[in-house]
Amino acid sequence: MRRPGLEVNFKDLATKEDSLSVKNELHRDIEDVRRDMREMEQRLIIKLGPLIALAIGIVAALVKLL
Repeated sequence: MRRPGLEVNFKDLATKEDSLSVKNELHRDIEDVRRDMREMEQRLIIKLGPLIALAIGIVAALVKLL
């Protein structure tokens, strides 16, 4: 007996190999994103260090003036 609205196209069904392939690709992509995030974090730390030092210097100068 066929249910209305339920059609299965066997060409579109994923095999275990397809699922493993997608899983492995996702793991690689996630590792790439993690590596990129670590690199960006290091760049931000390097850029923010001098900015914080400058801010401390400005606050110290303002304290002396006031």
